[in-house]
Amino acid sequence: MPLGIALAVVVIGVQLDQTGRGLAARAPYDDYAFMLRAVDALAQPGDVVVFASEDRYPLVYYHLNRADALRGDDGYSSLNFWGLRPPSGGSIDEVWARQAFGQADRVWFVRIEAHLQDPDGLWQTWLDSSYTRSLHVPITYNSLTLYTRDGTPPGFTQTILPPFSTYRAGDTVRVGTDGEITLSDGAHIVSDSSDDWRVWQFPVYPAMPSGEYTLTVDGQPTTITISGAPAPVIPTDAQPADFGGLALVGAQLDTQRARPGQTVTLRLTWRAETVIDADWTTFVQLIGPMRETGPVWAQDDRYPADTPTSALWAGWVFTAEHRLTVPADMPVGEYPIVIGLYRLETGERAALPDGTDALTVATLVVE
Repeated sequence: MPLGIALAVVVIGVQLDQTGRGLAARAPYDDYAFMLRAVDALAQPGDVVVFASEDRYPLVYYHLNRADALRGDDGYSSLNFWGLRPPSGGSIDEVWARQAFGQADRVWFVRIEAHLQDPDGLWQTWLDSSYTRSLHVPITYNSLTLYTRDGTPPGFTQTILPPFSTYRAGDTVRVGTDGEITLSDGAHIVSDSSDDWRVWQFPVYPAMPSGEYTLTVDGQPTTITISGAPAPVIPTDAQPADFGGLALVGAQLDTQRARPGQTVTLRLTWRAETVIDADWTTFVQLIGPMRETGPVWAQDDRYPADTPTSALWAGWVFTAEHRLTVPADMPVGEYPIVIGLYRLETGERAALPDGTDALTVATLVVE
């Protein structure tokens, strides 16, 4: 019996350790952390915090209790917060609402994947009819809203720094402040300033180079690290093709021969020569004759490295992958692969210096 108990304790300990490691690993890439840190920093005594999060509530408590400002001696937040009851029969439980909100003049509504719990947004409609929005911050498909009875602007002055120091592609660096913000890689700066308190949100795109960046908020610098793919090496014999601010400096096809049904990968290396004020989409086409619907046999269109070109900083060098699947009915032969850029909203193509709007970068032999 003692041996069995000891083994059980070890197993439970390992499971708890793995759970903690899992939460710690995913925490830097959660929107929840910033939302609940903001509530923790901005809420006042007497405020009510409610969240619609369906089965995500363990993470809500996890991040709320990790915030510092209102953590009590027991290690838990002293905020008065509730998980909203899902609407039943298409209506709000008014009795429960009166018990939860009481006579509160300020209510924080933390909406985390509420489409799972309240897909029709009944709680938000109810709060909109009972209070006035004084602050609303969209965070991806979630949101943070401060409701007040009199609609008084919150007048926040607190600075909320990013909760983590390392970010990767797909994350968003967020800062709450009423002052000036700059982000620099040492050679370039993006900035934002406002007289009103707001949340500044900077998406980290796949084309953003890895390295250390200086984030300065209200004159106070801090360092954040962008963790992404290593910078590609530009071939020494590269002949850049300038598409008007975005230059193609390398193209590599993973195979020169393929059979019908096979997928090939084309890697394009780009360099942003200047700041681009429009968003261009890359087209990659496998073209050739003998096709009733036109010359295009396979195609892949997307932003270069899934990054809006208007978000590129001058000097960035990055690689984008495009995949083409050879159709099952494609005849054998040699087919060129051509690429170019176009504006999605107008269809306008970017012109090369010779006046053409497409460039052949490889030839695929279909066997």
